[in-house]
Amino acid sequence: MGATMDVVLKEAFARGFETPTTVLVLTAGCPDDSEQLTKILEEAAKKVDKDSDLTVTFVQVGDDEEAEKYLSHLDTELTTISSSGEEIDIVDTVKDEDIQKAVTELKENSGVTGGLIGAFAGAALGAGGMYLFNKQNAKKRTEGWNGTWKVTKGEEEAAIIEVKDDLEGNLELTWPGNETSTGSYAESEDGETFNIQHMTLIPTGEVIVGTIEDEHNITWDNGAHWEEIPPEGIHWGAVAGAAAVGAATGGATGYLLDKKFFEKASNKVLSDYVVVLDRSVKMTIHDDGK
Repeated sequence: MGATMDVVLKEAFARGFETPTTVLVLTAGCPDDSEQLTKILEEAAKKVDKDSDLTVTFVQVGDDEEAEKYLSHLDTELTTISSSGEEIDIVDTVKDEDIQKAVTELKENSGVTGGLIGAFAGAALGAGGMYLFNKQNAKKRTEGWNGTWKVTKGEEEAAIIEVKDDLEGNLELTWPGNETSTGSYAESEDGETFNIQHMTLIPTGEVIVGTIEDEHNITWDNGAHWEEIPPEGIHWGAVAGAAAVGAATGGATGYLLDKKFFEKASNKVLSDYVVVLDRSVKMTIHDDGK
């Protein structure tokens, strides 16, 4: 596990942290090289400016006592001083049964739809306890993409724009200063998703391609993210942020969405999401749920 984490973190530092790196580790047992893994995580924490740049969430699959003890140590004791001189905590942990409880809680909540579960970005794959981050393109809304959208890059708000959709695949974007550009969308060949793009403002006129996350969120290949601003009195229940979800459902869901990976994913934070899967023999042991 230490060698794998070393590769993941070296790649993260090579990319830099203009876009943060958010790691999810699924493991069943205490790693044989636990001291090496701890040291690698400590050294990484010392090199980043702030804990939002790099976070690692461990999911314990099963009930191995040694694993629980070690991961608890990482969660509560692994606090270091960052490169900026601040106390920093980049690691937290959660058990797979807590994720299962949260998913069940969401499904049973009458005010929550499948879209909200998708906002977790944690797709429960059931008995194996595997949860993978998986962005899916959503179908175009029947009313089109008309509306007011907040544009962010990283964690900074860049602009508020107005989008007009002629419902025939053509978009007109009005940016601050009343500057305008155009965009378009079309159904994919398989009929399951929609492709979307827009032009940057003149003089560059660059084509930016988007990934439709859901009806109210689009991530673009230039690192920007669009989130539709709801009209007054309207709430996007299916894509509520982590704070709203935790307040609405409480319990297991609120607990899970406090964890670094799931907090970022549910808030649709633009990040390099990395999933590390333990392939040791302990992952094959049946989890009886005790």
